Amino acid sequence: MRFGKKALIAATLVTALALTPLAFARGPHGHGRHGGHGPGHGMMGPMMAEMLDLSDDQVSQIKAIHETARDEAQPLREQMQTLRTELQALWNTDTPDREAILAKMGAMDGVRAQLRTHRVDTRLKAHAVLTPEQRAKAAELHERFAKRRGKRGKGFGQRPGCFDDDSSGS
Repeated sequence: MRFGKKALIAATLVTALALTPLAFARGPHGHGRHGGHGPGHGMMGPMMAEMLDLSDDQVSQIKAIHETARDEAQPLREQMQTLRTELQALWNTDTPDREAILAKMGAMDGVRAQLRTHRVDTRLKAHAVLTPEQRAKAAELHERFAKRRGKRGKGFGQRPGCFDDDSSGS
């Protein structure tokens, strides 16, 4: 029985140690390494800043751009959450109304498009802070990372769903 207890404890520790990086990679709310948008998000995380040899001033400018963008997009994210809740309520009735569901999904598509436009504008603002050399290096790194992502397929937690109303992750 003693060997059994020790084996169980060892197996538990090995499992816990193996799963810890996955938990931290998803962040506190399942939104990636840093728990959402802001410093460390997107193409200008700390590792990327180091790889591009950004100055302290550039890091500060980009951080400010991302913080402003996060604050500006908050009403859209809240609107999307409200629409998701409303869509779920439409699905949860005894007789879901096709037209109402499609209308709600259309409204969600509109908000999703606004969020995508906002992300493009934010990325362009951050891109403008870079020197031509840093932009070239960023493009090279982006290409390299995209190739690696392509080999791995979809990331942790990404899956298509029968009633998946928001596959874009917005």
